[in-house]
Amino acid sequence: MYFWILWLLVIIVFFFTKQNLLRFVTLLTLFLIISCTNVSFTVSYFVIYINVFIAFMYALFFYAYVKGTFYTIICTFICALFYAGIRLWEKTTPVLFFIPTYLFIPLCTIILLQFLCRTYKERIATSLLSMTKGYVLYAFILFSYNVNYELGEYDLFIHLAIVIFGSIGLYSLKKIYSYFRYVIIKLKTEYLL
Repeated sequence: MYFWILWLLVIIVFFFTKQNLLRFVTLLTLFLIISCTNVSFTVSYFVIYINVFIAFMYALFFYAYVKGTFYTIICTFICALFYAGIRLWEKTTPVLFFIPTYLFIPLCTIILLQFLCRTYKERIATSLLSMTKGYVLYAFILFSYNVNYELGEYDLFIHLAIVIFGSIGLYSLKKIYSYFRYVIIKLKTEYLL
């Protein structure tokens, strides 16, 4: 599922975005994440995968590209704590045996982003940076309790991709709704004249 979702992101970025620096860097990042999936290095007894660093660097780049305000920084911090907390809750709570985590965690993140962020680009930038920082925080908490010794699970990228797909879908639905509303209002005004 990991590779399918990443290749689907490559197709979306390649065919549906404008040709500029952001598109080039996004495609380069996606190709690096795909190619560096199993590349890791070891620090004492911890295994750290390169793709987490690539995702974090791209998140910083995209965050700087969006040029957020102090409010966006606060939203990123809140979402990072939320993501780390919900991942810890997933580890300890048996209620998630009945709800698939690949849908539950991204859905909760999308709902939180809809409430906190104003624009579409802010939502994408905040989700990229906050989920990556939240995952690193979650992994360090697991390191401190000697539960897990790897930094770079596939779950992070699957969650990120589903949040990005969900944000794109909600943005598209809002655009379609506003277009139909415009058409209906225009038809009503022409009909009344």
